[in-house]
Amino acid sequence: MNDLTHHLKKRILLVDGDNRVRTLLRNYLEKENFIVDEAASGIQAIREYYVHGNFDLIVLDYELPDMSGLEICKYVKDSGDVPVVILSARAEEGDRIEGFQAGADDYVVKPFSPREVLLRIQSIVARMTGTHISHVNDSSSNEILISGILIQPSARRIRVQGNEIHLTPKEYDLLYFLATNPEKVFSREELLREVWKWPVKETCDGRTVDTHIKRLREKLTFHSAEGNEFIQTLWGHGYMFRCLEQSLS
Repeated sequence: MNDLTHHLKKRILLVDGDNRVRTLLRNYLEKENFIVDEAASGIQAIREYYVHGNFDLIVLDYELPDMSGLEICKYVKDSGDVPVVILSARAEEGDRIEGFQAGADDYVVKPFSPREVLLRIQSIVARMTGTHISHVNDSSSNEILISGILIQPSARRIRVQGNEIHLTPKEYDLLYFLATNPEKVFSREELLREVWKWPVKETCDGRTVDTHIKRLREKLTFHSAEGNEFIQTLWGHGYMFRCLEQSLS
């Protein structure tokens, strides 16, 4: 194994009550040089999460033998920024909405193609680390500075007052979209369609957007006294990125 492969090796927690599902996905993931830990229940998953605490991504079954995977997803999102991919036999729109409201970064319906799951995982990890080949370029040519927030699209990195803000893929996408369309109001439905790529004909539940906005504000506020003012709520209309200073470049 060369140094680059070792550097890019990521650790995944695979949580599913079905041993066949875990074995199938584990084989695919390990062939792509992921380190895989397993859990067959919610309690075991929480124990693994506490013991290791350094997972780069969690693959999580919606229905575990002892608890709902959504409970674990909420717990993980409340305690850190680890991306979560939910696997579920529930394909209804309402179930998918609940998954995203719980903080899931992706939702895959069973039965699934293991290759598709692998590609989704690779995509999320690439966005989190900025290692995807198509993103490698001279970041100095496309950096955006607005209201003290530095956005580096080539690495999908956000800095506030020099400090890097660790965002989930969807949090980054949401902040990037709002910040690159400053002083423009977007409804929850528009954000779901622009950022989440929600089908136009489907009914949208805005609570998914509200949850991500809340987390973004919390992370921005941690590094800036004005962090709670960047994203404004216009009641009855939606959200807007406010230019606290005209520094877009």
